[in-house]
Amino acid sequence: MKCERLLFCYQMTFSHCDSRAQ
Repeated sequence: MKCERLLFCYQMTFSHCDSRAQ
């Protein structure tokens, strides 16, 4: 899954996105 929206990621998977958000 890709993280396009920071807000969406933070609410859904903050840690999962934080790792591939950068």
